[in-house]
Amino acid sequence: MDEDIKQLLGEVIQHVDDKAIETQNRFDNKVAEITKHVDEKAQETQKYVDEKFTETRRHFEVLTEHIDGRFDLLAEQIVANTEKLVEHDQRFDKIDQRLEILEVKMVSVEEDVKIVKEDVSQIKVNLSQKVSKQEFILLETRVNNFEQKV
Repeated sequence: MDEDIKQLLGEVIQHVDDKAIETQNRFDNKVAEITKHVDEKAQETQKYVDEKFTETRRHFEVLTEHIDGRFDLLAEQIVANTEKLVEHDQRFDKIDQRLEILEVKMVSVEEDVKIVKEDVSQIKVNLSQKVSKQEFILLETRVNNFEQKV
């Protein structure tokens, strides 16, 4: 019986070994399938990421060109505005110079007006002491009448 048990035990061990090898092979096959599947999905994902990266890069390049164009336009406008401000500063400087000259002339005109006022006042006083044309005609008539009488 020992021999039968040994033989039976040997068959069981062989069967377990065969099943273990079969299970190991199936496991290895499944691991290979999964690895292949994961590799395929990784490649698909990498391809998708690369496509999206390229698309995003193109988008940002277009956006960057657009922004650069806007900055160039803004810079041109700033230069134009700066040139206008320089022109206005120069014009204001000329206006300031003219105003200074006018202020000096105005002081002179004020002095002349003061003198003219004084002269007019003096002329008024002198005229108030003189006779009017009507009075002169009346006086002339009286003098003629007097002369004729004398």
